[in-house]
Amino acid sequence: MEAIRGSQLLSRILREQRQSLPAVVPRRDLQDEIADLRLKQFDLIRQRDQLRQGERLAAQRLEEGGVEVTPGRVDSLTRLYQSRRELVEQLEQAYGSLLSSAIELQLNQQQLLSTTHDLRATIDEQLFWVANSRPLDVNWLRQLPSYLTQEWHEGEWRAVLPTRWRGLSWDMLVGAPLLLFGVILLALRGRIKTRLALIHSQIGRLKSDTQLHTPKAVLLNALLALPGPLALAGTGVALRTAEGGLALGLAPALLQLGLSWFVVALGRRLLVPDGVAERHFTWAPAYNVRLRRLLIGLGIALVPVVAIAAMSEQMETPLAQRPVAMALFMGGLLAMAWWLAQLILAHVPIFGVRLFRLILGLAMAAVPLVLLGLVAWGYAYTALR
Repeated sequence: MEAIRGSQLLSRILREQRQSLPAVVPRRDLQDEIADLRLKQFDLIRQRDQLRQGERLAAQRLEEGGVEVTPGRVDSLTRLYQSRRELVEQLEQAYGSLLSSAIELQLNQQQLLSTTHDLRATIDEQLFWVANSRPLDVNWLRQLPSYLTQEWHEGEWRAVLPTRWRGLSWDMLVGAPLLLFGVILLALRGRIKTRLALIHSQIGRLKSDTQLHTPKAVLLNALLALPGPLALAGTGVALRTAEGGLALGLAPALLQLGLSWFVVALGRRLLVPDGVAERHFTWAPAYNVRLRRLLIGLGIALVPVVAIAAMSEQMETPLAQRPVAMALFMGGLLAMAWWLAQLILAHVPIFGVRLFRLILGLAMAAVPLVLLGLVAWGYAYTALR
């Protein structure tokens, strides 16, 4: 690694090594199997010790059966018990070998899990600090037409084309519960709003207002914001059972977009006129309207950033060689910087310190700009992580 540090070859080698790491799935029932083997071996040892006293055991069995005890019969049963003891000893030895193998397998499994985890962490750490593409300079502009052609013919976006769908089966119904829950919430939307209006009307009244009113209102608003994110999440969970680009790229993107949609939607629900922000926290209506409008812009800006960041986990081609995807990603970062700055600067000063508010807004707005600079400098993997 030290010999090729600073070269783009190092990034490609690390990514290939990371993808070649085995997906180790530990056996959850191995510990229970070891315990069962120990109990079975203990039971066999007890049986073997009982069979060592063959003559006494033979005479006891004859007496219990009401049969006359004769030397011939005792000798015959003794030989039978001797044969059984030898079989039990062999079986006990076999269980001992099996138990040793199971314990060794458990140790090897733990060692393999630890080694794989350490290797993956080391590779991820090295990838984080290594440039995986060349900076966006004049040479990159010269190769831009070839990159565009390559992205058109081989881009990851082709995974959404129906001709590329593979592995579709009834297993995709695993996402149906999320979709069904979203439909149920849509059907109950009227009742939820009615209950929410009742809670709002009780705010400020001595006899009816309680400390639980605000948490209940937030929870009800979360239920109102859930149907859309649940639809995306259900589709993403369903696509995870497919094969190819649908499962590797599109499914994680939909899950991340669903989570982002829920956060933005919940924020906008809390800011509705005569809602939680206005009735529970006495925020100014004009201020709430402005924040809701800014959250729309931030949510739209998040779409390309979140989607491309989620899909990049399985991208073998550097982002610099996908000009359209990179343009969308960088445009989303620029828009995020703008909308974040506007959200912070729109804040009504509570402590009366405008300088602190300005510094905080500029610092938060600078985060997407820093990521933008990393992408332009060739550290796209670092920015995406």
